[in-house]
Amino acid sequence: LDEERGCLQCQKGFYSAGQYAESCSPCPTGKSVDAGEGTTQEDCTWNPCAAGEHLDEERGCLQCQKGFYSAGQYAESCSPCPTGKSVVAGEGTTQEDCTWNPCAGGEYLDEERGCLQCQKGFYSAGQYVESCSPCPAGKSVDAGEGTTQEDCTWDPCAGGEYLDEERGCLQCQKGFYSAGQYAESCSSCPTGKSVVAGEGTTQEDCTWNPCAAGEHLDEERGCLQCQKGFYSAGQYAESCSPCPAGKSVDAGEGRSLCWWRIS
Repeated sequence: LDEERGCLQCQKGFYSAGQYAESCSPCPTGKSVDAGEGTTQEDCTWNPCAAGEHLDEERGCLQCQKGFYSAGQYAESCSPCPTGKSVVAGEGTTQEDCTWNPCAGGEYLDEERGCLQCQKGFYSAGQYVESCSPCPAGKSVDAGEGTTQEDCTWDPCAGGEYLDEERGCLQCQKGFYSAGQYAESCSSCPTGKSVVAGEGTTQEDCTWNPCAAGEHLDEERGCLQCQKGFYSAGQYAESCSPCPAGKSVDAGEGRSLCWWRIS
């Protein structure tokens, strides 16, 4: 009631029981009612929420938590972002506002599928990198385990090689052998034996060196000198040949010729 103008309609957001009330009462914070429609406080209803909020009937509009979104209005709850995506609290209004979470080390971000593990031999610091980096030549790392280049380690060496920490797998020299893997050096063949560079994987690969002329090869003891009266061209001859009758040669001196003996 206005003493000068009589009964006036309450403004929007105010209510009154009428009669001789001199003023209208405001709705509680966050609530409202159409002009002239509010007779009691119960007629006041919650205002529509802003995008990024949801309506709690007891407390009114509340901000969506991190990782949730809402178009607001009278939504009773917020919707979760898809798996692997998130949004800052109160800033998600649609699913499109959800963005991929940063990837962990050893992963890269695929815009369609999210964080994916780096393949074997590749590394990544994670976050929002779009691809993984390859390990240096000769090095590798297990899938998803490489976060920096330092995580890349030398691949195991092949048989006939050894591992040099600076240069990687190197071939064993002639006369040396190695089973490979992470051996730091090659082993030498037994005395009198050898193997082609890079072809020796075990001691059994070492074979006798060719014998000199005047020697023959004994599989157990190696090159042995021909006895007096016998000759050999060497190499891999298994025995020495006897000089013809009446001829001879000093031990180890017979290469291809025997000399007549002096009576």
